[in-house]
Amino acid sequence: MQAKFPVYGKTMFHEKSAICRAAVYSDAINDLEGGEVFVQMNKGWSETITYDAGFDNGVEVFELKTVAPTDRSFVITKVVYKCPIEDYPKDDDAFL
Repeated sequence: MQAKFPVYGKTMFHEKSAICRAAVYSDAINDLEGGEVFVQMNKGWSETITYDAGFDNGVEVFELKTVAPTDRSFVITKVVYKCPIEDYPKDDDAFL
């Protein structure tokens, strides 16, 4: 039985995958707090691709085999905000 919001793939996801569920699976966000993720879309492939199945962080991922030319795919990374002060060298005379 397929999930209401299915996910196909483990690190690279088929374009029909639910983005938020894929982000939880990838440990980029969690179900309780949510968060922001960066989604990078990739063009289709010229060869047959198999998106592997798996289970992690409470999300079941289903296998999907595509036939060339394939649909697009995406990868997810966690958005991490860095304090801008870290980009400047520390000066003994500075008050920051």
